[in-house]
Amino acid sequence: MIKTLDIIDFKRSLDGKAIDLTAARADRRFAGIDLAKVDLNGDGKISNGSEFSALFRAIDRFDRNGRSRSVSLTQPKVFEMINAVSDLSGVNVINNSKRDHILLIGMNPSSSYESTQLRLLGNKVEYIGDSPSDDVIIKSGRTFNLRNDTHLKEFVDLMGLPPGQADDVRKVIKSAGTDAQDELANIAWVWAAAERADPDPIPKRLIISGHNVGVAFWGDLNGELDITIFGKLARALPKASKQIEDLHLSACYSSSENFMQQWRKVFPGVKTIWAYSGSAPGSYSGATRHMALWDNATRGDSAALDRLLAKGTRKGNNVAVWSQIHGYLAAPQIAFRDLDAMVIRQEPLYNDYFSGAREVVDTQTGPLREYYNHVQAMLQHPDLPGGRSLALKDRRDATIRLIYYNKSIKKNFASNNRLLIEKGYQAVSKPIPDFALLSRKDALIAIGVFERIIAGGMSHPDTRNLLPHLTEGLRDLKATHIPSSWI
Repeated sequence: MIKTLDIIDFKRSLDGKAIDLTAARADRRFAGIDLAKVDLNGDGKISNGSEFSALFRAIDRFDRNGRSRSVSLTQPKVFEMINAVSDLSGVNVINNSKRDHILLIGMNPSSSYESTQLRLLGNKVEYIGDSPSDDVIIKSGRTFNLRNDTHLKEFVDLMGLPPGQADDVRKVIKSAGTDAQDELANIAWVWAAAERADPDPIPKRLIISGHNVGVAFWGDLNGELDITIFGKLARALPKASKQIEDLHLSACYSSSENFMQQWRKVFPGVKTIWAYSGSAPGSYSGATRHMALWDNATRGDSAALDRLLAKGTRKGNNVAVWSQIHGYLAAPQIAFRDLDAMVIRQEPLYNDYFSGAREVVDTQTGPLREYYNHVQAMLQHPDLPGGRSLALKDRRDATIRLIYYNKSIKKNFASNNRLLIEKGYQAVSKPIPDFALLSRKDALIAIGVFERIIAGGMSHPDTRNLLPHLTEGLRDLKATHIPSSWI
C-alpha cells in the first residue's frame, strides 16, 4: 500500500473530476472540514485545481507528518478522507496517484531539459542520465564501479532480491556495453522495487530518449541500449516489466510495426506506444512539445492514442503510435516496390557521396538524407522480403555514417585510433595522415596508398592491426568498427 500522498499526485488524479458539495456535506468522513471554504467560487462543487488544493490543505490539517505538501495514509482519519474523495469523485486517488509518474532514460545530456519541462507540467519524473564517470554510480552513499565484478555484486545485493534473481540482474548489467552499464543499473534499481513489492509502485510511464537508427538508443559520447538488453532486464525483473503501461520512444526511426510488436513482448502490460517512423525532433526543437501531448493523452488508465495529436507540429507527420484500442497507426506508406525503385535510381548519388565526389552540407536535409530515409522506410515496411533485410541494414548503417562523416565520424575515428594509426604508419616509415582533417576523398586515397604499401611486402604486426580499421572502418563505414556513439 502507498504510505504517503502528495498534493501534486492528489490534484493530477482528480484532473477533470468534480465533487458535489451537497454529497460531500452528507458524508460523515468529511466531518471537521468547512467545505464551504473549499468551494472557492461558490458553484456548489469542488472541481478545479485551486479548489482541490484547498481540499488537500483542509485534509492536511488532520495529518501529523509535519509536511504541508503531503499526507500520511497510515493515519486513519486522513485515509478515511482520501477514500471519501475517491468515492465522490469516481477515481481511486490512492491507486492512481503514482500511475502517471514517469521514468525518463536520457542517453543524451539534453534529455535533462526534457525532464525539466515535464516536471513543469506537474509530473513526477525520475530521470536517469549518463553518469559523470563511465559505468560508475553512487547508491546508498557508496560508489560502485560496475565494471568491477565485486562492486557489481555488492550493488545488486543492495536491491534486496532473492539470490537467483539478483544473479540474473547482475548478468544482464554485466552484458551491457561500455558506458551503458550505469544507465541499465539505475533502471534495475528503480524496477527492483516492484519485485520487492514496495509500498510505492514504480513509474508506469517510460520514456527512452536518444539517438537511434532503428537498432539501439545511444547518446553523444555515451554507450547504447537496444531492445535486446531491455528484454533481458524485463525477464530478470518480470513484475516490473508488467507494470509499464505507456512507452514513449523519443528517437528517430523507432516505430516500425514489427518493432512495436517486439516492445509489447518486453512490456506485456503496455497500453500505448509513441514513436517515430522518420527523424524525431530534438530536445530543444520539438521533443518536449510532443512529450507534453503524450503526457496529456496517457494520464490515468487510457488505452487509446492518436498520432494526429501531433498534427501541425514539427516532425509531427513522423509520429507513429500503437494502442490497445486503435492498434498501429502511422502515416500512409509508399508501396515497397516504389521505394525499391527510388533507392535503385539513387544508387549513383550514394556512390558519389561514398567516393567523396560529393560532400554532405546539412546532416538533417539534402539528397543523401532523402536516400537514407528511403532505405529506412524499406526496412520498416511490412512488405520487406526477409532476404533483403541484411543488405539494407548494412546500407543503412553505412549511409548514416556517411551523413555524419565530416561532422563527427572522421574526428572520432582519428581520436579513438590515434595510437593505432601512429604505430601503423611508423612501422612502414610513412608520414601520418591527419584523418580528422582530410576530406573523405583524400582519406580514401590515403587508405588506398596504405593498402598498396602492405601489398608490396612492407607488412608488420602494427600495419596489419591498423588495416581493418582503415578499410572496414573509415572506408566501408561498418558498424563493427564505427560505433553508433561516434555519429
